[in-house]
Amino acid sequence: MELVLILLSISLLLGSIATLFAFKPDWLPALFSSPSFEAEGEHKGIESKPVRGAKSPKEFSLQNTLLIIGPEVNHPACRLQRKLLKPTIPMIIREDIAVMEVYGSNHPRKNGETLPWLDQALLRHALNAEDGFFVVYVDRNGKTLFRKQSPMLAEMIADSAGIPITPTHSPTPTHKSNILRRLQAA
Repeated sequence: MELVLILLSISLLLGSIATLFAFKPDWLPALFSSPSFEAEGEHKGIESKPVRGAKSPKEFSLQNTLLIIGPEVNHPACRLQRKLLKPTIPMIIREDIAVMEVYGSNHPRKNGETLPWLDQALLRHALNAEDGFFVVYVDRNGKTLFRKQSPMLAEMIADSAGIPITPTHSPTPTHKSNILRRLQAA
């Protein structure tokens, strides 16, 4: 009889804790957030500092993001896309557009900063870009404006996305480049 009462009390205790977590999930961190001891008027608790440049999962959004998704960093299409975008990256960032790179099983990078908490497989699945190379642009409203499976010129990306990006001041070539011919052939 005593064993039954002990098991019943333990199950009630665990049930009440589960109910508390269901209705107020942040009660445990709040319980431990107050400093437990002080020395000379200063709090000596553990400070949590955010990772430099990384946003928390609660603040993450793909809005206004250009994504380059590929099977690996050195995949020919990925290298070509980075080369095509390199001269216009400052203008893209000036327009408040984030550039996110997702390669293989590596952690995604947003504007050069690694996002270790972001699951790249889930991101690929959400964008319907699980296999191969993709260039995807998500606008300010969170809608995917385009999804291409081949590298794109920066001007083509700007036209498709409606982004006012002016090309860099470089002399106009008299003949078509090999890169442009490859893109037009694809």
